[in-house]
Amino acid sequence: MMLRGILTSIAILWLLTPIIPFIHPIMIAIQATAWIGGALLVLLILPGWRTRLAAVVVLLVFLEVPHLRPVPDAPDGAIRVAVMNTQYQRTDPDELSAEITAVTPDVVVLAETTRDEATAVASATGLTITGPPIKTGGSGVAVLMREAATVGPQLRAGLHQLPVVDKQGVTVVGVHTVAPVNGRQIQLWTHDFEQLRSVTEGTAPLIMAGDFNAGVLHPTFRSLGLRDCAPLTPTWPSFAAVLRIDHILVRPEASCGASGAFRVSGTDHVGVWADVIPRSDIA
Repeated sequence: MMLRGILTSIAILWLLTPIIPFIHPIMIAIQATAWIGGALLVLLILPGWRTRLAAVVVLLVFLEVPHLRPVPDAPDGAIRVAVMNTQYQRTDPDELSAEITAVTPDVVVLAETTRDEATAVASATGLTITGPPIKTGGSGVAVLMREAATVGPQLRAGLHQLPVVDKQGVTVVGVHTVAPVNGRQIQLWTHDFEQLRSVTEGTAPLIMAGDFNAGVLHPTFRSLGLRDCAPLTPTWPSFAAVLRIDHILVRPEASCGASGAFRVSGTDHVGVWADVIPRSDIA
């Protein structure tokens, strides 16, 4: 009973960490996995090992559903967005292109990419590279689109890129914030989110997609005030994903449609896609 009480206390505290506005690498990691605390609490409440085993199976199936569901046609007015961090171009280019082609997106955001990789994907999928020049050395973020786009005022990213483009009146921001793993990088991570918040201050239709290195429960992430259209499946690390850090965000007034996930060998991220319908009457 004592062990059960200790585990219950840990689960409750774990689940409540997202309300603590304390920025530290360990706290950020704990906040990002707070859903595990919730799952542990449920398992402790359920009676009997069979019931708990069934709950674990249900959870695993639920997390796998976004990978298994068929990709439907996008509805009229929707913009289908796909996101993949290629882990410094370690993905197989043919496999990456095939998975993205199967999703049939209108917008693709590639993080930790290069001009050569983005060009290969664009060529295979019929998309066009937009935005500013892609940085070299794995810090590049590419935004690919099905139609031409206008390059908008650029954000000052801490390390990677936060490219901004305009797609027929919709602002699209490709995101790769710095991983908050030490004091210096937390400063850059915080800086990146300050830059992202500056884009949310308007009312024009907005899509913000990529690798945020933050979960939806992080206070810093929640400060953006946007809703996530990506599926609920965790996206990192791909071999045993527990962190949901890749997102497709829109303003609360916009609509989210179908969504899903896909895997590509070589990268430590799971790819995600979603249909978003930004409201054009709020611009």
